[in-house]
Amino acid sequence: MNASTPSTATKPLKLLNNNTNNNNDTQQSNNNNKTSQTLSHNHLDYVLSMSFDYYGRRFATSSGDRTVRVWNLNNNDGMWSSQGVFTAARGPVQSLSWAHPEFGQLIATAGAGKLICIYLCVIIV
Repeated sequence: MNASTPSTATKPLKLLNNNTNNNNDTQQSNNNNKTSQTLSHNHLDYVLSMSFDYYGRRFATSSGDRTVRVWNLNNNDGMWSSQGVFTAARGPVQSLSWAHPEFGQLIATAGAGKLICIYLCVIIV
């Protein structure tokens, strides 16, 4: 994190999951079978955009640190985990969106400097 980035830029993400599992990483919420998971997003600047894929099983975050991080939902425990990170622009990645699945696992990003990029996200098992 550079000197001009406030410490609040690293504040974790909090996600609500619709499952009934309860382990050390989750907290019960509102007694309606929803759990929450707090993720340390590991971006070095503010998260500027977040987008879920068509099925809600993956999401991506973009940041002022020029990176995009991709997250997967684990089928076994319903928890989110980081799949990978890539540098997507010469400046802040201000927006991102997943393509419809008929086009594959594609993410489009729009960054500073009028740069628009499309990336293929491959699942490595």
